[in-house]
Order: sequence, then structure tokens, then C-alpha cells
Amino acid sequence: MLLQFSVENFLSFRGEAKFSMIASSDDRHPRHVLSSDDKKRRVLRSAAIYGANGHGKTNLVHALIFIRDLILEGSEVDKPLKVRKFKTSAGEDKSPATFIFNIHTSGVEYEYGMKIGRSHIHEEWLFASPNGREVPLFERVTTMGKDGLLTTVEAGPSLVKQTKSGKLSGKDYLEFVAFGTRPNQPFLTEAIQRNVEALRPIFDWFRNDLQIISAEGEYAALEIRAHKDSDFITRLSAAIRNAGIGIDHIETDVRTIEVDDFRDVPSEMLREISDTLETGNVALLGARDSNRILIRKNDGNELEVIDLVFVHRREDGSEVRFTQDEESAGTRRLLHLIPMIADLSQSDKTFVIDEIDRKLHPLLAYNLLSNFLGESDCGQLIFTTHNTHLLDLDLLRRDEIWFVEKTADGNSQLYSLSDLKVRADVEIRKGYLNGRFGAIPFLGSTSSLGWEEQDDARTNKQKKAPA
Repeated sequence: MLLQFSVENFLSFRGEAKFSMIASSDDRHPRHVLSSDDKKRRVLRSAAIYGANGHGKTNLVHALIFIRDLILEGSEVDKPLKVRKFKTSAGEDKSPATFIFNIHTSGVEYEYGMKIGRSHIHEEWLFASPNGREVPLFERVTTMGKDGLLTTVEAGPSLVKQTKSGKLSGKDYLEFVAFGTRPNQPFLTEAIQRNVEALRPIFDWFRNDLQIISAEGEYAALEIRAHKDSDFITRLSAAIRNAGIGIDHIETDVRTIEVDDFRDVPSEMLREISDTLETGNVALLGARDSNRILIRKNDGNELEVIDLVFVHRREDGSEVRFTQDEESAGTRRLLHLIPMIADLSQSDKTFVIDEIDRKLHPLLAYNLLSNFLGESDCGQLIFTTHNTHLLDLDLLRRDEIWFVEKTADGNSQLYSLSDLKVRADVEIRKGYLNGRFGAIPFLGSTSSLGWEEQDDARTNKQKKAPA
């Protein structure tokens, strides 16, 4: 579970912005609150993040993506880190960007953080609280010495005790790993690559439990799972049918294809597909909305394409079939969101979805969230949205509603509705749209743009033109 995340000096966040999933003392919607294994933590299951366009909602998501990818993929030798620091300060800011995660996984709370510059990771640390008492697992510092950048890692007694390799003691082996850690490489990443298994839980949380879906994100396994899992396609059909968009049920269509069918596909993409299929996996071509094509090898080593077919009913009850690209963009978005949220309802993962309401009717988004919170007791769903229909205290708690507002100097500030003094009888949706909580567009008059003058001049010119 994600407990807290903070970011500073990254993209539009100049000062520290802290996002928390730790529940307040509010007793509304008790099913929206999870308890840690020791019952000492009350953690929220959902959070909605609001803000005007360009105010920083997606930048918060980008901060999560940046750290996750750096940990999982590591860095390239002698290449600068792709950290994008706050740019609108006066003068050059040489201070690093800072990221801090507080998470709960495998029965233990962890704090993991990094301070990152363009050339190297200045600091990195990991603390664990296995029995409610915080102990250091490691603290890493990279500084400039007379011979260049030097990385030192101080391993805590707990990590030393849990680590050994062959004839080397835990202390000696961790010193060996630290010596091999490049200035631009996370020590966590290097340690996992060198089999320091005591750090596996935190690494696996970033790899398996933190799932981030962009505004264009899709459910990668949709077609193959629909084809193989009859229960999955039955439940997916029921959910789509209940959405009231005219689809009775969903089927799959499998057809054999030849290599010649790919003559218009770039050679580099063909090689990638071939390499993927050689490992026994399916390959996804296009991977964007209605243009995606899922290819696999069958038992006879033939290439097959798996398509989804959407069955509608005519007035006389007969069936008519539609392909995926014949359905609306909103239907396709819903098609991918439903299995994502269904999977989350059966796991302890943390899903972060940017623009969850993209292409969806406001009531469909409301229904999705209501079902997730009402029918499940696990998983965390964090999302950005403009859908004011979700600003409903019958749906969300106050501490589940967040706002991002950008100041005049371009700094994004993050705050929760529970941080504000709001009377219990205030209608949250109306208050937000009236600017009571900030995080809305600052709209000027279109007359200041000169459009009306241009339209008047064009109209007068047309009147004077000869018939």
C-alpha cells in the first residue's frame, strides 16, 4: 500500500508537495479504509485529484513514473539522468529533485527516498519499521572528490545481518555492491541485480504493486484473456451490458494470418514482433485504441490474430456484430478500464490512473468508482479527473479529495479537502466550481483576445463587398 509520497523541485513542483493516503479521523465510509497488518495504520483505498489544465495533476503522475522507471530499468553508463527540475525559478537552481515514498508491503513499513541531479544521485536511503521502530537499511551519498564522483553506502546492521554471498560476509558483500554502484545508478537497483534479496520487497512493490496507467493506457491482456478465460469474458460482457451502451455481449474471433499480411509494417517493428513471439509470448501491434492487433503463435506454429467482436441486438432481437474500431472511443476506454479495476478489486496493488474519466460520460465514471469502493475491500485507486460529479461526499470522504493549484510563479501546490475548513453542510461540487477550494481555471473574457473586433471587421467587410 502507498502511505505517502512527496516530491520537490520536479516539473511544476518547486516546494515540497506531499500526497497522503493515511486516513484522517473521519468516520464516514468505513469501507474506504484499509488497516495495516498490525492495525496501527488506517490507509485510504482511493483518492481523486482535481485541478485546472496545466496545474500539475499529471506532473504528480509523471513523478511516480520517473522514480519507478529509474528503479526498475536503472540508468545508462555515463548518461545524464532524465530528471526535469522546476524551471521557472529566478536564476539557475542547482539543488536536486527530491522524491520520498512511504509504503507498506510484506507486513513492513518502509521509507525510500532519493535526491537526484542531472549527473548523479546525491542521496538515497531506505528505512524499515518492522516492529514499529524505524531502522536504517542503507544510506547512500554520492559526492564530488578529487578523482571525480564517489559513491559511499552505509548499510544498517539489519541489512548486513540478512546479507551474505559465498565466503563474503554481509558487510563485505554490501561494500562490494556499493563499490560497483555508478553515481547515476540507484543502489537499490544495483543491489537487486546482485541478489541482495533482503531488499526484494521494496523493489517488487515498484515492479508489481505500483501500476500506473496513462490517459491513453490500455489493458494489455484484454484480447488474450477474453479468448482463454470464459469467466472473464462473461463478467466483462455483463459489465458492458449494464453500462447501457447498447452492447449485448462480447465474443472473440480468431483468424490465421500469413507473413505477407505484414508487408506494410516497418522492418524494425517486424523484428520486435518476431523476437517477442520467439519467447512464446503474444505480440501487440499498434497498441493504441482501435488500431491494436494482438498476434500469437498457435500450437501448429501458425500466426493468429485475436479480435474482439461486439454483439448488438436489432429491434427484432437478431444479432449484429461490430468490430472494435466501429465502437465509440468512450466504449473502448470503458472496455479497458473495467478489467483494470476488476483486477484491482482482487489484489493489494496500487493503481494510479491519469484522467480516469477521459472519454467517459460522468455517470459511467461515477458508477465505476462506486462499484469499486462498494464491492471490494482491497486495493488502492488513485486518479486524476475533471469530473465534478465525483465531488460527492456520498461517494468519497473528504480526505480522499485532493486539489492541485498552480501559483503565479508556476509552482504547483497540493492539498486535500480535509486540510480546508469547510462546513459540513457545504455542497462540495458547487463550492469547487465557484472557486471556493481553488484548483480551477482563471478565466478571462474573450473580449480581451480581440476576437470580437476581428469578427466585427470581417462582418463589415462582407457587407461592403459588391453583390
